[in-house]
Amino acid sequence: MKILIVYFSRTGMTKKVAEELKNKLGADIEEITDPTDRRGVLGYFKCGKEAMQKISAPINPIKSDFNVYDLVIVGTPVWGWNICSPIRGLMVKYGQVMKKIAVFCTQGGSGAEIAVKTIEELSGKKTIASVAINNKEMQSAGFDKILNDFVEKVTMK
Repeated sequence: MKILIVYFSRTGMTKKVAEELKNKLGADIEEITDPTDRRGVLGYFKCGKEAMQKISAPINPIKSDFNVYDLVIVGTPVWGWNICSPIRGLMVKYGQVMKKIAVFCTQGGSGAEIAVKTIEELSGKKTIASVAINNKEMQSAGFDKILNDFVEKVTMK
């Protein structure tokens, strides 16, 4: 199975998970970027506002051809109890062409369930697997087990 991991990361948490999954799955990977400055406190509040208003951020051009992948794993931070605006922009533009989708969310608190549901709605597909990872779990000894459980779900479908 040919797998692509696409993700957006403002703080590096989502990037860390994406890279770990890339190594475990032997997947291709692409970071989603956008032209908006999201640094610092003002960037943080802008991100939350965009997510709560369900704004689809314009994203920079994608290098990957989604048609050649059997599975796309979408990684998003949870902002304002929803997907981040760059991932919303990605899903609005490309979600329909992705064959199968799995999702991982990084979050400080909660909102992953809504994020996964939003990705399913925008793509028109049910996810084959999803996982939410919070800040504390990323720092814990159980982080590797969480990822291994997700990898097992993804590869069994």
